[in-house]
Amino acid sequence: MAIIENRTTAEGDVLIIKPEVPIVGLVSLYNFVDTTVNESATDYYLKEFRYSVNGGLTFTMWDNLNIINIQNVDISKENNFVIEYRYTHVGTSAGVELEFDDILVSGNTEDLPYPIYESVFFKNFFEVNDINVYGWALNVLEKLYLHGILPEYIERGKETADPLEDQDFLVFWHTTTHLFAILVYFARQFRDISSNQRLLEKFLQVRGVEIGEVGVDDLLQIFSEYITQISLRGTESIIERKSDGADVDGELLRLINYSSPEELIFALLRSCEMGWCVGKSSPVWNGTENIINIIKGYEYTKEVTDLTKYPLSGESYITLSNGEMIIAGIPGGSYAGIDRAVDVDKRFEVNENLDYEISFFCELTDAGTGLSFGLAGYDVDGNSVNFQDAFDGEINNNFFINKVLPLVGNKYWIRGIVYNKSNSTGVTNDNEQKQNNTMQFPEGSYLRFNDTVEIKYLAVHIVLDNSSLVTPNGLKLSNIKVRPLKTPMTRGQLGVKNIILAYLKNNNNSYNLDKIEDIIKNSLISAKSFLKIKYL
Repeated sequence: MAIIENRTTAEGDVLIIKPEVPIVGLVSLYNFVDTTVNESATDYYLKEFRYSVNGGLTFTMWDNLNIINIQNVDISKENNFVIEYRYTHVGTSAGVELEFDDILVSGNTEDLPYPIYESVFFKNFFEVNDINVYGWALNVLEKLYLHGILPEYIERGKETADPLEDQDFLVFWHTTTHLFAILVYFARQFRDISSNQRLLEKFLQVRGVEIGEVGVDDLLQIFSEYITQISLRGTESIIERKSDGADVDGELLRLINYSSPEELIFALLRSCEMGWCVGKSSPVWNGTENIINIIKGYEYTKEVTDLTKYPLSGESYITLSNGEMIIAGIPGGSYAGIDRAVDVDKRFEVNENLDYEISFFCELTDAGTGLSFGLAGYDVDGNSVNFQDAFDGEINNNFFINKVLPLVGNKYWIRGIVYNKSNSTGVTNDNEQKQNNTMQFPEGSYLRFNDTVEIKYLAVHIVLDNSSLVTPNGLKLSNIKVRPLKTPMTRGQLGVKNIILAYLKNNNNSYNLDKIEDIIKNSLISAKSFLKIKYL
């Protein structure tokens, strides 16, 4: 006689199959299917089952396992149902090995309502019938059922064919052990709060550390270094991105539930950029010229210092000299320069509710050289999306195409404006009005964000365009900048220092804008700073 795992070799060998946990909510059984190997008319398993309605403390007598007996099981959804199977090897054929693989019993279930439990704080941590709660409750209930803890005069029955034997005793004391199991398992949640997301969140919230909607891994990272997170306040670390190499997104990003791609500028302004500073700022002006830290690209200097920061096409015709990008010698029908179709990693995150300007200095070195200036837009998935003409709403991605500067050797400041999707730019569709606004050189168009498809990225197009077959040709570019068009306040803030200018979108549904601003002012930046936010 031998039993090896799930196999038997001789008559009388017995396999007992037991479930791991009781079933709650079962109302009826209607079928079973099992899988065995090598059974025959002479060598087979005698199959029996028994069941318990109290979690396995008392069982019925063994009965033959067949569909009729399975269907006759008397059970209600409030029971803690357990079923066990006994497979006995029958047959004396030498060398025959029987094998049991699995059994599946089919039944109908209904959800048990727990209206009181749904309203208590335990629900935030685990369900009422969590396996850990249930296991503890049944374990203690078994100890109470045995003699030695409760007085002996409290009678217990003996194993009978009646599955409801001692049901009153077991139901009463199971209610008690189940309640204590909930309390015990709740207390165990505090052994290691790092294993419970809700406790982690509460721990950090009590300490005033903003977490937003980060994942579990990031939450553990913040928890492990929450003191360091607090020490990073007042520095650029509050806006550092995990995608750029930070351990987790900075606290300001978590506060507003920042999700890329989305516009975010958080800039400390220089003193000369506000107030009244000749050549720098004016008390009633709200343009962004000369404001360094709100520049989105490509460089913070007026000079071009690093060509690798620009998405260039026709690089063999582009050189760097004296802080300028020199483009020259373009063959007829070709172009070279900053190309919107090159290197998507050098496009800019934008928001369709904000106006932007793209500006640069340009100097013609050879007469007749053409200049083309435009944009490209992309949606959240990186698919190409068109801009619109700000006057008539027609599809348009170009400020102008193949225009020639009037004077060689003169330096021009050229600026293209893309308005937000709802901005009419103060003009009408009147053709004469449009003509009057485009007579200045270079003639061109205003653009705006598409009002039917959301644009999340913007790419710049500034190229020497030799479609007119001009030889020789050449121009110089410098101070190429992308930035918001206006500040959310006039620049006449006299006597105010350490101004922080922010363009951001709040995705945190737990805080209104006033609360967001209070947290930033009181916790994330220096008390000496003045904060002005443009909400998108």
